[in-house]
Amino acid sequence: MVSPSALLGDVLSIWLAALLAIIAYRCLTGRISIAGLFQGADGRFSPGRVQLLASTLGVLGTFVLTVLDKHSMSDVPDSLLVVMLASHGAYLAGKHLARNRFT
Repeated sequence: MVSPSALLGDVLSIWLAALLAIIAYRCLTGRISIAGLFQGADGRFSPGRVQLLASTLGVLGTFVLTVLDKHSMSDVPDSLLVVMLASHGAYLAGKHLARNRFT
C-alpha cells in the first residue's frame, strides 16, 4: 500500500514536470515570447540579465537536486543565498551605474 504522502509527492512531481514541459513547448513554438529577454531598456544586449538568469537557474537546479536527494524539503543553504545575493546585487548595481552615469 502506498502512503498518502508518497502518492502526493508523486502527483506533485508529475504535475511540475507537465507544467515545465508545457512552458518549454510554448517558449519553443513562440506562444510565450522570449524576445527581448536579454535586452535592456535601451534595446541593447544586457550581460547582467544573462548572469542573473544563469545564476537563478543554477541555484534553482542545485536546490531541486538537494531536495530530491534528501527526499524532503530543507532549508535553503547559506551558500545558495550568498550566490543569489551577489548575483542580484551585481545586477542592480549595474542598473544603477548605467542610469546614473556622469557624462
